Amino acid sequence: MNRLLEQKRAAYCLDFVREVAIELRPKMATQIDRTPIRILTNGLGQALAFLLSRQGKEEGPAAHQLYQHLQGWLSGEPDHEHPMRIYRCGPPELMRQLIDGSRADYLSAQEECLRLFTWLRKLAAAEFGAGE
Repeated sequence: MNRLLEQKRAAYCLDFVREVAIELRPKMATQIDRTPIRILTNGLGQALAFLLSRQGKEEGPAAHQLYQHLQGWLSGEPDHEHPMRIYRCGPPELMRQLIDGSRADYLSAQEECLRLFTWLRKLAAAEFGAGE
């Protein structure tokens, strides 16, 4: 089946929210709700740095899982299910790729993240019972 890019984004996000452990759902809903605002206010790099800075804190597991989700969509070889992988080579870690990559790639990654968050926010609201 040939799916549209929007359908692939939706499927990727739906799989993610359904895999979030019940105990992490409140913290994940908060991260999903606030991260797009951080991206728009400070840029993708700062928003990802914030997620990474949560290590060892109460919301750390949810923040780390969200970071990994974004990295999985944006980093690696493009394939049928992940056509928007902007960072195809180099270090596997998304933050390093943002820092080392071009301005055009950074802006593309930022735009793609915001598109993912459109789905993440709606699907988290449906799955977690979180508000929009």
